[in-house]
Amino acid sequence: MNGAQVTKPLSPEIVGTSYEPLYVDWTNRDAMLYAIAVGAGQQDPRNELQWTTENSAGTNLEVIPTFAATLAQRAGMKSSLSGVDRTKQLHAAQSLQLFSTLATEGRVELRSCISGLEFKRTGALVHRTTDGFDALTRAHLFSSTSSAFIREAVGEGAYGDSVYQKQALPSGAPTEVFQIPTVEWQALVFRLTGDRNPLHSDPAYAKRSGFNRPILHGLCSYGICARTILNQFASGRSAAFKSMQARFSRPVSPGQTLTLKTWLCDTGIAFQACLETGEIALDGGWLEFQFS
Repeated sequence: MNGAQVTKPLSPEIVGTSYEPLYVDWTNRDAMLYAIAVGAGQQDPRNELQWTTENSAGTNLEVIPTFAATLAQRAGMKSSLSGVDRTKQLHAAQSLQLFSTLATEGRVELRSCISGLEFKRTGALVHRTTDGFDALTRAHLFSSTSSAFIREAVGEGAYGDSVYQKQALPSGAPTEVFQIPTVEWQALVFRLTGDRNPLHSDPAYAKRSGFNRPILHGLCSYGICARTILNQFASGRSAAFKSMQARFSRPVSPGQTLTLKTWLCDTGIAFQACLETGEIALDGGWLEFQFS
């Protein structure tokens, strides 16, 4: 609720709060819009056609796997956090596991709950876990845990079992380093995938939240990293994706260039993304592969 201040502790009783199932439909248009929103074809529109087009010769449309996180985000958790000033809430971490490759269109049943609460020195982390099931076959498609940091929330302790565990990066130099430019209008396009939070579009709202300008969605930078890693280490194959996690350490402003540092490991890629200032934007990143 905009304008409300956090004046009392978030109750541990919110842990375990579940929501009524929510049904979300998507089409190939949604999948292609998401791909463009996370930069597919941005540097060369002749590339990444498997994600941006449905009618290119010799190319079958695929869905970038992290699209599932945007579907999960539709579940929300507003009812359990009704006393929180929304301008004090930031996306802090994201994990996603796929159990099957996403189809280019479908209908998903979202079952969501507050799975954890963790108090920190300057606020609290609230973890929401959302499981997606195919509405027709009942197959389990994905599980997504989104962590929100609530500044100035007060309390003590940690509750629940979905507390984010940071992935330790390997020692030594990265295997590969990539420079990934974003564009000034990227947040305006990404918001069309479902997240209409004005923090990413309204300068006045961003200022009330403590930022000089609207910032890029955490899930946008998350998708940019996934797309780049799949391109560079899995030949652009969506089916190679098994799971991914990352912590959002610093906001990314549209137009900034990300430096993506990657370490090739036995079963996947550890990664970290830095801003032009050298500050870490995404930390403790891990993308696990499944090759068939």
